[in-house]
Amino acid sequence: MKGFLRSLGSSRRSSPGDDSEQDYPDDSPEAILLREMKTFCEASNQPGTQQGNEFVHLPRIVETAESSPAAAKEAAHRIRKYLSNPSNTPNHVQYNAIMLMRILADNPGHSFTRHFDAKFCTTIKELLRNGRDWHVQHYLRQYLAQLETNRHWDDDLQLLLQTWAKEKAKGGRSFVSTEGLGILRQEENRN
Repeated sequence: MKGFLRSLGSSRRSSPGDDSEQDYPDDSPEAILLREMKTFCEASNQPGTQQGNEFVHLPRIVETAESSPAAAKEAAHRIRKYLSNPSNTPNHVQYNAIMLMRILADNPGHSFTRHFDAKFCTTIKELLRNGRDWHVQHYLRQYLAQLETNRHWDDDLQLLLQTWAKEKAKGGRSFVSTEGLGILRQEENRN
């Protein structure tokens, strides 16, 4: 009966960040990381919080992901959840999730990026194709272009970079280098 009620409660979750850390003990690295990530990514949406205070959570997120490979795996999973439904996830949450992805790809690095699996890459592909916010699109494209240039040798990133290369090739003019994005956008606005 408890399992049924628990599954019923989990099916009513409304946002990607609602997967709670109930599965982990409160003091576990995974639970700590999930709480900090939720506060960081969803900060501007929480009543009573000043915008800009979310950055105080970054050191704890990075420290926890560095010290616990399981927490780093959970971070990759949570970021995928935040990015998986672009039409229902607020733009600032997507933007913050990409920012966090950039940070964690450097620190802790391998223990985080090795979880960029097929599901993660499919989520990125869908965000590139169906994302509605231009700032999120630009930030993601800029990051992927930077990875392609600076980390093409990293085995953990090969699947993500292959996805990026395919999407860039399919996108034609819409995937011009990040410097050209502003010019392309201006041209579209004139027409």
